Amino acid sequence: MEFIQTSDDNNDEPDDNAPIVDLDGVTLPQHYQQAIVNGKHQLKVWRRHRDLSMGQLAKLADVSTSTIYYVEQSSEPADEALLEKLAVALHAHPEDLIPY
Repeated sequence: MEFIQTSDDNNDEPDDNAPIVDLDGVTLPQHYQQAIVNGKHQLKVWRRHRDLSMGQLAKLADVSTSTIYYVEQSSEPADEALLEKLAVALHAHPEDLIPY
């Protein structure tokens, strides 16, 4: 998720109204953005946006399906190496996959 900062922003919290974009600058559809705002795990939202099952994403990222399941269920961020693999597979920014 790439959040656009305004001059009024004095904290590190994402702006719920800022568009979420992928690596090509394509905006994530509004209903997916709303799912994140409503508390859905970012990895799950991006996976569904890319129309991938857990198994398909696991294969693309060269990790186990149980790893995908664990990350989606956790409120803790995955380690950097895993985030990078997942981000590459989803064509997203690694920070977009971190729960907030």
